[in-house]
Amino acid sequence: MSEQRVPRAWLVAPGSLTKRLRRVCPGLLRVEVLAEGWVRADSVVARVLGVPCGVWVWRREVVLRCDAQPYVHAVSFAGRAGVLRLGLQRLGRRPLGEVLFRRGSRCEKKGVLRRFGAHLPGEPWRRWSVFQAHEHRVLLYEDFLAALPLRRA
Repeated sequence: MSEQRVPRAWLVAPGSLTKRLRRVCPGLLRVEVLAEGWVRADSVVARVLGVPCGVWVWRREVVLRCDAQPYVHAVSFAGRAGVLRLGLQRLGRRPLGEVLFRRGSRCEKKGVLRRFGAHLPGEPWRRWSVFQAHEHRVLLYEDFLAALPLRRA
């Protein structure tokens, strides 16, 4: 199996990424919060969330680690009403997916792209997803890092 096919299997898989990661992590899977807070929505985020460009949105950046190994770097965005309704400011070290899947959200759109990681080693694969939780949208970018096991989960 080529290296390129392995990431695609991870990228296009439906369901909870956190559950899949727990299946391949031999140790403790944990969420490391790098940053979170209010930022101004750029044109892409604003369009996806259905808010005006420049409005304040919640941005959360995390790394999902298996013990010390970084598996996934993730950045999420949500509008003010969604943050309040879904309790996103109180996630702490809980994975975003736990809240989204528990609340019965559905994935509206999904895509895959290769990106240049200026602060990440190599050129990680990225998937983006737009979740609809009640009437609120959440945009999620997930970068799959080199430490991710090269087998399907």
